[in-house]
Amino acid sequence: MIFRIPQMAPLAIALIVALGPALAQEAPPPEAPGGSEPSDPVRIQIDLSLILAEAREAAQAGNLDRAVELYRVILRFAPGSRVARIELSAILTMQGDRQRAAALLRDIETDGLAPEIIDLIDRLAGPDRLTFFLAPEVFLDSNVAGQTSERSVPLGGGTIVLNDDARGSHGYGYGVTVGANYRLTDADPRTTLTGGFSIRDFEGGPDDQQSAFASVSMHYEVGDVALTPSLSTAYRYDDWRPREAEFGGGLAATVTLGPVRNTLGGRYRHLDDARDGSSILDREIYEVYDAVSFGVDQFGFRLEQSYTLEDWRRREDLDNWATKSSIDVTFVGLPWLIPTIGGSFIYRDFENPADVFGMLREDRVYEGRIELLLRDLTLFGTQPFIRYEHTESDSNHPLFDFDRDEIFIGLRAITW
Repeated sequence: MIFRIPQMAPLAIALIVALGPALAQEAPPPEAPGGSEPSDPVRIQIDLSLILAEAREAAQAGNLDRAVELYRVILRFAPGSRVARIELSAILTMQGDRQRAAALLRDIETDGLAPEIIDLIDRLAGPDRLTFFLAPEVFLDSNVAGQTSERSVPLGGGTIVLNDDARGSHGYGYGVTVGANYRLTDADPRTTLTGGFSIRDFEGGPDDQQSAFASVSMHYEVGDVALTPSLSTAYRYDDWRPREAEFGGGLAATVTLGPVRNTLGGRYRHLDDARDGSSILDREIYEVYDAVSFGVDQFGFRLEQSYTLEDWRRREDLDNWATKSSIDVTFVGLPWLIPTIGGSFIYRDFENPADVFGMLREDRVYEGRIELLLRDLTLFGTQPFIRYEHTESDSNHPLFDFDRDEIFIGLRAITW
């Protein structure tokens, strides 16, 4: 996505600075076809050199989109130009398009280049084989339980008094997620193994949560389509007591047409908790989603639609399906801050009436959020952010009719 701030931007700038002396002895871009007189190719060759100089000026001035257009003009007539390919890959990396940057460099001839330039090219062409990520957070939650804050609710013609664990209450906490990615293969399909551990500690909440996770994903390039199948597993704990195990898989297909990127995918998750006496956590989850992202001037847009079916294996009264629509808008024109504003609507319908309450539960959930990401600060491949979320749940079941406000402060992992 154009509006993502890549970790490799300083590396790309270093490459552009270093290319001048390193490629000084390389021949200018090859001659473009056309012209009936012998002097025509020379004249066009000079024109391409002028376009190269103009592209470099645009890059130094920060007009990256204009620089990309000029480099592509050169490559249209001179596809073998190492200068244009390398410098264009650096610009694309600064814009966050690592995939196309790597494609330009994957088969480039490096004979005659300085060792430091070859090293920079190798790092641009693909991420380091082993990378780590760290994402600590601190959060304030006005409704830890995600349920009504009322002391009692009317159900089944009577009134039920709720204890503190069942009522929405204020709380705060902290957490951290650490892990690593290991790239198993560089060839198509590129395969990556990911593993890590997450801890969240709630002060004022009913449970603390811990989770270990791992996944393996493959990336295929099939023409203009990128296919990404994946397998994942996780094991979760509450207060360090085993809670549930999850196994799943997914498949996503991404098509990029001009400035628009569309990802259509599906996920399957199977959750088991054999150690829980009631086994109400055992369920299968099926999800289909479609995400569209594109940039317009200084704005980035992301739209997502998803449909989810949860099949509770031993509690048919909990079977439900949900649909979610969301939109996020990112402003990339500010000098030191990247704000994102978004909202979602979720409709959740439980298919069967509960045995105790004798009602069909329906939830309508409205979410609003704003996130501020600091552009120029990085720490171990992460960037600081602050995020505010507001949730309103409108349910015909009074226990799940509530409002919620959350504030998160942490570091966003950008090495994933």
